[in-house]
Amino acid sequence: LNLFPELIRASCSIIGVWGPASKTGDHLQVRALDWVAAAPINQYPTVTIYHSTEPGSNPHANIGWAGLVGSLAGYSTKVGVAEKVWLPFNDSLTTIFGEPWMYVLRDVLQFANNLGDAINMIQDAQKTYQIYVGVGSKSDNELRGFQYSYAKTEVYSDKNWSKPFSTNHPQMNGVMYWDKTSSQVDGCIAEILQHYYGQVDANILSSYVTPLDKTGDTIMAVYDFGANVVYVSYSYYLTNTPAYVRPRIFLNMTELFSI
Repeated sequence: LNLFPELIRASCSIIGVWGPASKTGDHLQVRALDWVAAAPINQYPTVTIYHSTEPGSNPHANIGWAGLVGSLAGYSTKVGVAEKVWLPFNDSLTTIFGEPWMYVLRDVLQFANNLGDAINMIQDAQKTYQIYVGVGSKSDNELRGFQYSYAKTEVYSDKNWSKPFSTNHPQMNGVMYWDKTSSQVDGCIAEILQHYYGQVDANILSSYVTPLDKTGDTIMAVYDFGANVVYVSYSYYLTNTPAYVRPRIFLNMTELFSI
């Protein structure tokens, strides 16, 4: 069960907004999981807070379901992680021998203090399947994207992220996103972000950007690094009610990490 996401690598969206694009200048990050809104596993939504005594550990929250060991989504005192599928699949970029990507992201969540640490950890990991990864950092106040595979790892910023994805998506300073689809279509997430550019906050991302783009049907999470809070919603299990239209759960991470 824990290795199931390793194989399917759902569509998903990754968004980072900071500096001139956000209302306060602080970094905001979206992890939108697009998989199956009616998934029975959503009967057991769980945010697990870890206070590990392992040397070098940071308190961190694993956002998923009961029994999930690796990280599909997560937020620590230092960084936040997100993931999405990389299509088309290419056998030359994958192997079954290595550390499953959810465990790599869990290591980043637990041990990375900044983007430099995350880059080194991801590049040095014995990777398996091809995915896109997003890592946001509180101290760096921005997000980096990773084109991640067994064969290679490329790192991208708000200046060049569209190069491996689709050059049809416009570049904006302080904005990096990998939408659930690579094509520029009506309702593309860029159009929504351009409309709110300079005013983006957690409410805009959770209440307007993700619902209008219809992304995050299974899990929708927004990390607000400046306020140190997380908003998360899950789909209504055994129905097709997506997470992005359901009520948001507010998590005060300052309180949770200090307990």
